[in-house]
Amino acid sequence: MARFKLEFLTDNKKDREIARAYWKEGDKRTFFYTAKELRKKFDLSQWAFLKTVKNACRVIDTEKKCITCKKFVGDKLKIRSDIDIFFQADICPECRDKAEKIEEESRKRINEEYREYMRDAFKQEVYRQLNKLEFNFLIALAKEESFDKATKSVGLSRATAVAMYNSIFRLGLLNTKGNNNFEYEFLPEFKSALLEFSKMKIVKSIFPSPQADKLYQKLKLKYLYVYPEQPVSVFIKTEDIKHLFTEKWHEDYFMKMRIDCVVCDDEGYPKACYEYQGGYHESDVQKQMDDFKKKVVQEVGIIVNRITSKELNDL
Repeated sequence: MARFKLEFLTDNKKDREIARAYWKEGDKRTFFYTAKELRKKFDLSQWAFLKTVKNACRVIDTEKKCITCKKFVGDKLKIRSDIDIFFQADICPECRDKAEKIEEESRKRINEEYREYMRDAFKQEVYRQLNKLEFNFLIALAKEESFDKATKSVGLSRATAVAMYNSIFRLGLLNTKGNNNFEYEFLPEFKSALLEFSKMKIVKSIFPSPQADKLYQKLKLKYLYVYPEQPVSVFIKTEDIKHLFTEKWHEDYFMKMRIDCVVCDDEGYPKACYEYQGGYHESDVQKQMDDFKKKVVQEVGIIVNRITSKELNDL
């Protein structure tokens, strides 16, 4: 069976003869005549020969057909150089539309079945099978609405986050959407519940007060190395200040003393300490403890800066 099917555009017998000869197939997927042989045979210049061939017919390459309905796919040919030697089997637009509709219907059915699975998982509180870190990641996924942002928020490596994400998916706690496995969606009611969970703090902030947090944020703008809530015993040896223990409570309090913010050099050695002086520091007992703390820290040559509310705003 001939590969090339000709559709003539002219009734001129000679032009038709030229076109048939031009498209006549030889052995081993070659043509019977070369263009040079045909120009000589019909005594035509190159320009006149090509013009005749192009205007005489349009050609269907029967190998370029839809793999589903077997209809012709692609543009009709004018000359041999139009042949697409790299053509691969494809489907026609009509068949592609039908296939996409079937795929979309199948995807909707699968998604609805999986949503039902998710509803059951929510009702049965399957999320309780997660450990604390996995649960925090689940909440971050709901809150951030982005896999990468949630990973960064919880402080996970990508490999760990992927493993947790897959576990969460298998439990039916979220569903992937689109072609990207890391685009996801929650049941609206489950997402609302997770966002409520996110408001319930399982651990406390390391800052004893919002003002201490504000002090830390202000100092971070001024210094490169700032460490909040540092125990004094971490950077001062007991034997270096033991001679200051003149009261019974001194040694015990020394082991409990903390500094709101410690500013260090690039090797981690403290240069200065900052303490926020809130209202409770006005009591006689607290003043006594604060004075002892300042005395201990300054004994080893570290400056202690006490910051009031007004000074904090101006810092």
